[in-house]
Amino acid sequence: MTEKKAGKTVTEAQALSILGERRFLSAGRVAAAWNKMIKERRTEHAIPPIEPAAGLPIRYGEKTLKEVAEDTGWYLIYDPGFSLKDTRAILGTDTERQPCFRGDNDWWFAEREDYWAGVSAEPAYYLVRMEGLFSLDNPARDWDWQDEQIKQMGEAFERTPTRIVVNACISCFLLNNQRFLEATYNFGPEMDADYCFLVTNFEPRGLNLGHWLRNDWGGYWVSGLTTSVARKFDA
Repeated sequence: MTEKKAGKTVTEAQALSILGERRFLSAGRVAAAWNKMIKERRTEHAIPPIEPAAGLPIRYGEKTLKEVAEDTGWYLIYDPGFSLKDTRAILGTDTERQPCFRGDNDWWFAEREDYWAGVSAEPAYYLVRMEGLFSLDNPARDWDWQDEQIKQMGEAFERTPTRIVVNACISCFLLNNQRFLEATYNFGPEMDADYCFLVTNFEPRGLNLGHWLRNDWGGYWVSGLTTSVARKFDA
């Protein structure tokens, strides 16, 4: 997601004009919503408030934003950079205080999963298709089939990292009251310590992280197992 390419950037005002407030979740709005949760101190895990850098670039050109604007599944969202473990510490597991994580979903707390679950990143704007694509609705389709469909979209597209998908789901819930991945699942690009790919959903009980083999369904498959696609940076 961080590879630089030649191209232009847009301002927040331009992004708002092209995508509208519902699909452009600015750094200021996202920070305010997340900081409210951080202030509530849902757990004893201390997380400092988000302070977006002044003049944070939006590394997409006007042409790119206008292209994706025609598809209402695309959102431009500020990602605060939190790791999955930090995000869970902020949200907690109380179903009466949404959004939250499922309290019984802790397999990924193991130290051997830290190489993906404990990894944070520099805050940045990401262009993400929040509505999943390429549903695995029959046993002939698998992770590799999804990957081939993404390749056919062109070099500018890639499977969205699970950390970004989770943080984006939370921001959409907080700012738009949208619960993405409630009726579907997201097949991510990361492989866990048992060589299974991550699966994410956001049911009323909370966010849930699972893991599946890429193409071994054990005689069955999960209907609605889709994948979020991200647009690579223009600049």
